[in-house]
Amino acid sequence: MNNECGCPNRTTPYIIQQGDTLYQIALKFSVPIYELLKANPYLNPYMLIVGQNICIPKTWEVFTNKDYNVCFMYPSHWKKTQEEKYDGIDGFFEIAAIGSSNSIQDVCIHEAFGRNRNYGTNAKFINLKIENQDACLIYPSNDQTSNMNNISALIVKYPKQIMLKQKNYDYIILWANKEYIRQIGSTLSFLVY
Repeated sequence: MNNECGCPNRTTPYIIQQGDTLYQIALKFSVPIYELLKANPYLNPYMLIVGQNICIPKTWEVFTNKDYNVCFMYPSHWKKTQEEKYDGIDGFFEIAAIGSSNSIQDVCIHEAFGRNRNYGTNAKFINLKIENQDACLIYPSNDQTSNMNNISALIVKYPKQIMLKQKNYDYIILWANKEYIRQIGSTLSFLVY
């Protein structure tokens, strides 16, 4: 299956910018040049055209955080910008914990439709199980504010409460761009207690 720019699965589209070289693009996305050429067989590496779409192979790294008792995969070209946040040119992820004795449904509704309405007025929910734990995905509606920039959330109930800074938490929350939330979430696992 191809995405909207004609790139195959496990790649992401990129538009050639003024001054780009294949070497710089490879560095930017932490992808070997031969992988870029393999993903773009008709690309002339000596004659890149500004505005041209190419496909960047997605390579993934493992994020592990013992405090939050979680690990998952993320695009390797995203770099750490805060303790629990990684950013890249095409997306980001951030994690936090939620302390609540409420059900997963109540926690998801509160996150989606709380005071700030961060996901728009008509966010979409998908209930699922991750690591045999109740979870929900929150996708934004079309009226999500522009400063939220297609942010989605995944909330998963911990198998066992965790303690952070002398406070108990029942849920992990992962924020990421809606294009990545499902892929990242599908790799999420809890560390051994």
